[in-house]
Amino acid sequence: MKNSFQRIVISVFILSCFLFIVNNAWSVGIVKQVALKVDSMCPEPCPAMIEAALLKLPGVLSADVSFFFGLPSVVVKYELGKVTVEQMNKALVATGYMAGGRKGCGG
Repeated sequence: MKNSFQRIVISVFILSCFLFIVNNAWSVGIVKQVALKVDSMCPEPCPAMIEAALLKLPGVLSADVSFFFGLPSVVVKYELGKVTVEQMNKALVATGYMAGGRKGCGG
């Protein structure tokens, strides 16, 4: 009787773990990546503002601002179907930036 109960508990535990893993694997859809060019960005505090604005969007998994050869860009990883590049561009505009150009550093 005791062995039977232990087998049932272990089976339920294994099934629960399996269902948890499967559920989490399907919770993230297709992950895409896009690089948004931003001209004339100040080194501080602009990157933090841009990253924060993009990370507020549902479906954005990460936003990393970098300066490659002095040219700023934002690499965004996102879930396809949950957010669009257009929504990301709108988030940039809301912080005073646009993909491909800025209205003016510090303004």
